[in-house]
Amino acid sequence: MARKIITTEKAPVPKSLYVQAVEVTGGRLLFLSGQVGRDRNERVAKGDIVAQTRQALENIKAIVEAAGGRMDQIVKVQFLVRDMAHWKTINEVRQEYFKGDLPASTFMEVNRFVDPDWMIEIDCIAALD
Repeated sequence: MARKIITTEKAPVPKSLYVQAVEVTGGRLLFLSGQVGRDRNERVAKGDIVAQTRQALENIKAIVEAAGGRMDQIVKVQFLVRDMAHWKTINEVRQEYFKGDLPASTFMEVNRFVDPDWMIEIDCIAALD
């Protein structure tokens, strides 16, 4: 799988942990369903955005690894949050999981989730070898 970061001066410079675009050739694509801050025992860290973000990313890591991949093979990530005020805190946790070549990214606030205790949902696409 070949991964190439695409950058142009004709578009805004990324202001956080993402790139303008990622081109992928060869390999396999893995599309993950949205992951929330719920562990395999259905426990949610109520009211704790750090714990929920970390758990969602741990879920993603487990799924990617189950497919034979690594976190650095994620090429697109989307963060859905209940409160945009958590953006900085989420990015601090995010830095623990995304290093080196960063993925393309979307970050948006949503009105609500299926479970009112959920504060974040993260989905992504990985390009595996």
